[in-house]
Amino acid sequence: MDRATKERVDEAITKNFNAADALADVATQAQAMRRFEKEFFIYINDAPGRAKYRKEWTTTYDSLTKNLDTMIENKAGSFTANDKSAMSSWRAASEFYGQEFKSIMDRADTKAATVTPPAPIIDVVVAKPAKGAPAAVAVVAPPVVIEAPNPTRVANDAIGPGKDRFRELIDGSQKLRKEKIAGSAESVASIQKLFTNAGLASLGIFVLALVVAVYLMVSIPKAVTKPIADFVGIADKISKGDVSGVIHADGAVEFQGLSKALERLRVAQFGLLERMRAKAAAPPAK
Repeated sequence: MDRATKERVDEAITKNFNAADALADVATQAQAMRRFEKEFFIYINDAPGRAKYRKEWTTTYDSLTKNLDTMIENKAGSFTANDKSAMSSWRAASEFYGQEFKSIMDRADTKAATVTPPAPIIDVVVAKPAKGAPAAVAVVAPPVVIEAPNPTRVANDAIGPGKDRFRELIDGSQKLRKEKIAGSAESVASIQKLFTNAGLASLGIFVLALVVAVYLMVSIPKAVTKPIADFVGIADKISKGDVSGVIHADGAVEFQGLSKALERLRVAQFGLLERMRAKAAAPPAK
């Protein structure tokens, strides 16, 4: 029972609680990276803002990568072979997303964040003069302006494949964390059951010990007083001349010496009485 309890405690703490804690860190870091990604896009036209959130994202990405490598190495034995296989896939997804986003950040830092719109295109229409009218007059049409693309939207579209792949890590880590927490709850319930069984077993042993103690309290004094009472009766019979019964040296070892002594006394008394009877039966001397 103690061994089973230790195994359940080890399973709850090492294989579930520690694993769930590590998975929570990974899920939190993954969500933080997505948040820094969005902030980078918001500040894509602002060099200081880009630098700040690039640093935040890179620091979190490096920490996430380190945590994933530690979990895959699994020195503490917190994860199963299937868990390690899933985490290796997450590691690849994270690396793909990281390469995609680093490429976007590099392009944002090396190119202008906005695209200068081209000069308005002006359409010139020359009207045909009517008969007898003055020379042709140039009519200027309203300018047609080609707007620059939104850099935030362009960058967000570019990271689409990377963040879709990264979703595997976010969803997978949250799902596995819930499984580990559920496993911890099962281990705790199992431990509680073991303690309940241990309490019942202890109670049963206590009751048994109490019964044995009561039995010994009754039987031990009886085992002492009864032989003594028997020996007193034998001695009384011998004192009254009843030496017919043989005294056997059995029973408790402590009383065998006394049994033998009483038997010798009985035999001596028997011999003495026989001599007295023989003397009494003999005819008187002339």
